[in-house]
Amino acid sequence: MAAATEGRQGPFRAQVLFSKPKGMHMSIKRHWLRLTHRIWKHERGSVFVEYLLLATIVGIGVIAGLAAVRTALIKELVDLARSITAINWP
Repeated sequence: MAAATEGRQGPFRAQVLFSKPKGMHMSIKRHWLRLTHRIWKHERGSVFVEYLLLATIVGIGVIAGLAAVRTALIKELVDLARSITAINWP
């Protein structure tokens, strides 16, 4: 019995932490905790997180820029519509 529990705390603990889930018994929170642990543990994961943060910042900038362009475009189209309606035909 001691040998069975000794393996989980010894050098094979990583295999227990990163084993695949069996069925639907694993909670979503536990899955995400394992995933974030894997990402932070490996260097590839840290590079992925950096790219993810960069993409998030760029995405927020694009959304803000499109909102500004939308407002300016609406103003220009309203001015154009007023100019067209103000034309006097003989």
